[in-house]
Amino acid sequence: MKFTEHGEFYGQAVWEWNLPAGYTCPGAKDCVSTVDPSTGKFDPKFKFRCYAAVAERYPGVREARWKNYRAVKDLGRREIAAALCVAMPSKALHVRIHGSGDFFKEEYFLAWLDVCRHYPKIHFWAFTKVPNLWVAHRERVPSNLILQASYGGRFDHLIEEHHLKFAKVFPTWKAARESGLPIDTDDYYARQGTQSFALVDNYAEELGYGDKVEEMVRRLKDSPGREEADLFRDLSPTPLQVARARNMAGKAKP
Repeated sequence: MKFTEHGEFYGQAVWEWNLPAGYTCPGAKDCVSTVDPSTGKFDPKFKFRCYAAVAERYPGVREARWKNYRAVKDLGRREIAAALCVAMPSKALHVRIHGSGDFFKEEYFLAWLDVCRHYPKIHFWAFTKVPNLWVAHRERVPSNLILQASYGGRFDHLIEEHHLKFAKVFPTWKAARESGLPIDTDDYYARQGTQSFALVDNYAEELGYGDKVEEMVRRLKDSPGREEADLFRDLSPTPLQVARARNMAGKAKP
């Protein structure tokens, strides 16, 4: 079992602890997706495609996540916490719990609270579709762990009822902007404070690039003179999308 280091998406060194998507997500509904651990075959039963499940088409990713899951799934709270502490990277300062997966049982959730308390100098955060566990143990959540409930699950009613910080996925940038929520593209809002936020379904964008291009055009018009690499960093556009946005904004490259 091990943590995986990521940096480019977050803009700094972040370690992720990941589990198999779907199989470890008891509260998921709109995005529930699974990938066969042996064949890599994708089961596409979803409203929003789970980006974490898509990554499991790669054998190395599947193997690592299943190894983590098998190492903790049958253990009790103390044993899980001890195993996670042993696996914790010595240089970790920022840890996202579950780039893939979720708190699949109560003892596992409580074990993570113990781990966070054991490492008060590490900044932890997690998205979850089991806010029932969060609500049940809200007073036990340490200050160095930031949680957000993800809409689209079986326990959505608890989010408003208990005024929980939340993340909500929208199919387009336009819909996300119209929600009035700030849009998170790199876990900026996810890893701090109590501000709820919007996410954009990147895979919906794959079906029609118009909305992403529209967002690029808006940024070009709002920030004249700013470098495109900086403007579009979080959007990862294709060269064709950049060209379209320039033309639509009246900024065709000479």
